[in-house]
Amino acid sequence: MFRQQLGSNSDLVATPTAEPSVYNSMGSPNYSEPTISLQPSVLVGAIEAVVKRLIPTNRSRLNYLRELEEAYEKGWLLSTSELADLLGLNQKTITNYGQEFNDAGLIFARVGTRKGGEIAWSIDKESSWAEPLPSSSKGVKEAFSKAFLYLIYE
Repeated sequence: MFRQQLGSNSDLVATPTAEPSVYNSMGSPNYSEPTISLQPSVLVGAIEAVVKRLIPTNRSRLNYLRELEEAYEKGWLLSTSELADLLGLNQKTITNYGQEFNDAGLIFARVGTRKGGEIAWSIDKESSWAEPLPSSSKGVKEAFSKAFLYLIYE
């Protein structure tokens, strides 16, 4: 019998046997086939790698913003896991933010719970400071001229 180890963690072990393990009904020895055993963490990693290859990767880097915008426009309440997935954060990080936090130009606020007991988050837009100011200088001139006239005639 021999063992083959790959890597320093000895996560993969191949163990063919040279000794017969069982005898069949005719009395002839049955030799067992080599077996490969994986540590659970390695198995999980292998499954994740296969799944990542099966899922299409044509997502735009800004796709999560479009999805958040749609949720905002439709008034959807997102669960912590949905929000974590969209923002690329883990659920604990989002939960630790408290009652409200800002990210990607949006405000996320706790508003209750959803099915399964997860926190429900509402989405709102940040203050209007980001909205463009009127480009007309006429309004500014009128405001100053009215204030100037008020000072002169008082």
